[in-house]
Amino acid sequence: MAGTIEAEIAAARAAFFDNADYEEDADQTKAKAFVTACRKLLALPMTRTAQGGRDGNEMELDPSQIHKLMDEARRWLAQELAAGEGAVLHADFTGFRD
Repeated sequence: MAGTIEAEIAAARAAFFDNADYEEDADQTKAKAFVTACRKLLALPMTRTAQGGRDGNEMELDPSQIHKLMDEARRWLAQELAAGEGAVLHADFTGFRD
C-alpha cells in the first residue's frame, strides 16, 4: 500500500510541475490538469516525507499554498473561458477589390 501512495505522490507532483506553466502557454487543458494535480496533492495523506536520512531530500506540503495556486488557476481558466464565449471575429475586407 505504501508503494501505491508513493506512486500517487510522484504522479501528482509530476502533473503539478508539468502543467504549472499553463498561463505562459495560454493552455486551458494544462490549467485543468494543474487544478486536478492540486486536488490530488491536497487529498494525499502526507504532510512531510523524507528520503535518505537526515541529509536526504525532504518535502513538506503546505495545503494553504496549494489552495492558493489552485484558486489562481481556476480564476485564470474562468477568465479564458469567459473571453472565448463572447469573442467575435470580424473580417476586415478593406481594399479587397482595389
